[in-house]
Amino acid sequence: MFRAVDYPDENLLALYIGGMLTKADYQGVVPTLEKKVQQYGKVNAYLEYQGIEDVTLKALWEELKEDVKHFTSFNRVAVVSNDNTLVKAGAALSSVITPSDVKHFNPDEKTVALQWVRGENAVASPRTVDVYSS
Repeated sequence: MFRAVDYPDENLLALYIGGMLTKADYQGVVPTLEKKVQQYGKVNAYLEYQGIEDVTLKALWEELKEDVKHFTSFNRVAVVSNDNTLVKAGAALSSVITPSDVKHFNPDEKTVALQWVRGENAVASPRTVDVYSS
């Protein structure tokens, strides 16, 4: 499952990843990302990793294509996960090899992660739109 929640009144896209990932998951999320990139240039993203059980080969191919296409499309990325060493290492590596500012947060820091990804002076948007759920 790969689900996007749009914050239509601000430069923020929340992504929730967990369970089984398929190509169809990307087909539901990518249009929202494209719209945000078109509107803001660089997108702030909140990514909550809930544990991946399996990934199809087509989903991996979609991920690779989107990673290449959107290499410079992100401004800040808050990655929230449990104490998963692989996810924490991935966030640290991403911060070094991409032009994005990427930080890892533990699940009990979700509020802090949202504040950080929005910027210090941001006001929470009262409205979100769940754009895709598998």
